Amino acid sequence: MKMRVIIFYVLLEGVHTLAVTSPPELNVSLGSDSIILLNCSFEKKIDENVYSITWSRKNETGDYYRRIISYYQSYAVYLDPDMKNRSNSITFDDSSTSAILNISKVQCKDDGQYRCTVEYINYNGYGIEISAYTAVHIQVMAEIPEFSIKPAKTTLKENTAVNLSCSANVGRPGGMVTIWKQSISSDVQFQLGNSSSSVIIDNGNCSAHANLLTTYNLNRSDNGFIFGCTSKNRHTPESAQSTDVGPRSIFYGPSNISIELSPQKHGFHVGDRIRLTCSSDGNPRSTFQWTLNFTEIIDSEKYHLSDQNTTLEFFADSITDSGYYHCFASNSFNGNLYNNNDKLMLVVQDMKISPSSTRIWCPNTKLIHLFPFLVYIFRKWQLLVF
Repeated sequence: MKMRVIIFYVLLEGVHTLAVTSPPELNVSLGSDSIILLNCSFEKKIDENVYSITWSRKNETGDYYRRIISYYQSYAVYLDPDMKNRSNSITFDDSSTSAILNISKVQCKDDGQYRCTVEYINYNGYGIEISAYTAVHIQVMAEIPEFSIKPAKTTLKENTAVNLSCSANVGRPGGMVTIWKQSISSDVQFQLGNSSSSVIIDNGNCSAHANLLTTYNLNRSDNGFIFGCTSKNRHTPESAQSTDVGPRSIFYGPSNISIELSPQKHGFHVGDRIRLTCSSDGNPRSTFQWTLNFTEIIDSEKYHLSDQNTTLEFFADSITDSGYYHCFASNSFNGNLYNNNDKLMLVVQDMKISPSSTRIWCPNTKLIHLFPFLVYIFRKWQLLVF
């Protein structure tokens, strides 16, 4: 009986003419209905003869490849018992230049790099090996994350530090969780942190668990915001979103208080109309109080308070209206009172009467001295009417 021996050489790059192709990358979802279709095809010249085609998979812990199946013309030999039980194959022949391995019941361990090696005899009678590679990515959808915020109160003081926690099975490949905040009146989410560097991979069940814990200091601009997190990987078309928490009410005391003067001028005279307007930030909304030289001003015949005491209007009827006008803003929460104030100095002088305006003919010259009083009565009438 004669034995045929074929010796294969690995020749220098560029000297072989047979071409081998396989898909460079396959993305396959984990599940019993999924399949991995590995197709190794070749193109050869008439005087080149293909001896065998072998599919191998790279070992997880080393740089070598473990053979799965070898194809010969018209038949195939399995070298991996597990793959034999859950795959089928189509070998090459004179009419087909492809060797197909169809893996069903996809498992997490099927993830990795596969190599197709074609052994053939060239026109000079030398045996040559040439390979192509396919990266198989087993994909798992990211799951809905769990999110918490502590303290869990819905009303918090400005500058309170809260602990935000998010965890999820982010699947594979390359998953992460992201913590965010969002205004209830907007769809825009502001990222507060992500877990791109803190993922624990479990190849046993094809999962990757991501955990993220971050501390965030609340500020007044967070009033009315909700908080939450998402999990995502490259396989997930959209992020899996947690149940959001919120909105949060952020309390803070009166600030940015100021007084606006109208009309804006340096000095006033008896009979002038004066308006002072006070403004302030605060949550809850501030209440306002006015004083003149620390004596409380209340709504009266002389003083008119409006817009929840933010506006003070009056006619100056005496130089005693000169002095420091204070606006006090205050609010309270959690049993504590918070206040702030601003002040404005006003100078009211006696009424100016030009010489021409005092030249009034009257049989009784004593009536001239009643002129300032008449002007005062007229100003009072203006206040009541307007």
